[in-house]
Amino acid sequence: MNYLRIIVPIAATLALSVSGCYATVHTPTPAAGVSVGSEYDFEPQYYGDYVVYYDDGGLPYYYVNGSVRYIPRSDSRFNVYVNTYRRHGVEYRRWHNRVRNAHIERREHWER
Repeated sequence: MNYLRIIVPIAATLALSVSGCYATVHTPTPAAGVSVGSEYDFEPQYYGDYVVYYDDGGLPYYYVNGSVRYIPRSDSRFNVYVNTYRRHGVEYRRWHNRVRNAHIERREHWER
């Protein structure tokens, strides 16, 4: 019976330390228009042919003749733009700091 006093606590300790859980690693897929890890860290998205920017609250906008125009919430891709900012805000801000003064409006003017 003395061996049970030794074996039972050891077995209980082993049973508690061995977990039935496992981890699966999922690599997130960047949203369309986002090129994470490139030299520029972020490839802008477009609203038609207009480069999409984000305000401090993460709302998407674009420039037309130097004027800011917000993408309407009713637009079918509004949530795609917002989610892109939520996922890649750090990369966006880094990119935006480099192009901030250019106010790039249209796709053909975006040159890496």
